[in-house]
Amino acid sequence: MSRASWALGAAVAGLAGVVSYVLQRLSALGVAADPTAALAVEHIPFYWRFALAVLHAAGAGLLVAWGVREAEAHRWLQRLPAVIVALCVSAMVAMWVWP
Repeated sequence: MSRASWALGAAVAGLAGVVSYVLQRLSALGVAADPTAALAVEHIPFYWRFALAVLHAAGAGLLVAWGVREAEAHRWLQRLPAVIVALCVSAMVAMWVWP
């Protein structure tokens, strides 16, 4: 495995973590919260969402780092900044619009 493959894997891991967390958070929008259990309702689900996002990110990053050849990794790394900006801005807007 080359450094380019590891770099691409790290970038994909970051993107997968962001996408996983946003999708999990948006899927829980319709859940009614009990006001007497504010700490459990707000903090515990956050830790679970974060932990699952980290696991998704690690899995995706390792699969890409191990599965992509160096020439393909260089090609993807040239296009990746635009993809990262687009996904992160759309995730930010989605979480701002639907708190």
